[in-house]
Amino acid sequence: MKRLTKAAFATGGAAVLLVGGVGTVAYWTDTATATGTDITSGQMSVTDGTCSDWEFDASDGGGTPGEIVPGDVLVTTCEVTVSGSGTHLGVTAELDGATTFDDVATNPLAAALEPTLTASDIMVDGVAVPTDPTQGIAISGSATITVTVTAEFPYGDATDPGNDTQDLTAILDSVVINVVQTHTTP
Repeated sequence: MKRLTKAAFATGGAAVLLVGGVGTVAYWTDTATATGTDITSGQMSVTDGTCSDWEFDASDGGGTPGEIVPGDVLVTTCEVTVSGSGTHLGVTAELDGATTFDDVATNPLAAALEPTLTASDIMVDGVAVPTDPTQGIAISGSATITVTVTAEFPYGDATDPGNDTQDLTAILDSVVINVVQTHTTP
């Protein structure tokens, strides 16, 4: 019996060495290269546009302003053309911080007026952009962006905006509109 036990242990030990012990397992390997494909990006560009004459806001009865007084709200509509291509290309717009009235440092009326633009004042081909600034309107080819810029002559007291805003002219030379690319999903 001792012989059979010794033989069984020897056979089992040899099997362990062959399967995973000191021995090695050989297999073949090779590599291959798969040809990749191209990815092309789209593009977006903006063409300068124009602004309409200032008008009183609807809350002030609309129409062409004569001489403005504190409390008046004025609006102008500006249009630019955007062109672009891209599967999920969307656009929105914002008023650039460089949009100010002239001579703000020396003209109290210009300093009192501050041009503003809210998301509800932005249209792309007549469609209002979503209020979420990360969303926009999908375009393909070219589209017209229309923004309504508001300038409020704040109603204050004798010091702010002050009597020094009387009998002055403020000029909003250029309205700088930043057209912002957004990602739209189908």
